[in-house]
Amino acid sequence: MANLTADRDAMRRDGELISMPVAAVKVFKGSLLANNTSGYATEAADTANFTLAGIAYDQVDNSAGAAGDKSVRVERKGVFELNRNSTNAHVDGEISSHLAARPGPRRPACPHSTPRACCQVPGCP
Repeated sequence: MANLTADRDAMRRDGELISMPVAAVKVFKGSLLANNTSGYATEAADTANFTLAGIAYDQVDNSAGAAGDKSVRVERKGVFELNRNSTNAHVDGEISSHLAARPGPRRPACPHSTPRACCQVPGCP
């Protein structure tokens, strides 16, 4: 690649909202998404080699199509309140450890006996 000889505008995006190809599944708005082993967005699961992708910004139904036929917008930054039940009580720590690996401030541990996904500590309700 040759050196520049004139000014140029560099393309940039902030990475907060990105588009990702969807596996052959239905993705619901607000669901936690992961990249499956083929690189397609799908519902997050405790599955080997899935990587956390973010939160689905839209609902996309690709269940009748092939993987990659449709795309979903994914929010990758922010604080999100997630639902959980007693069968996935371990999720708080696992999500925190994935997010802690990304740059940015770390959040202190929740002091509650039943952690809340939206807990921001200091004067935590």
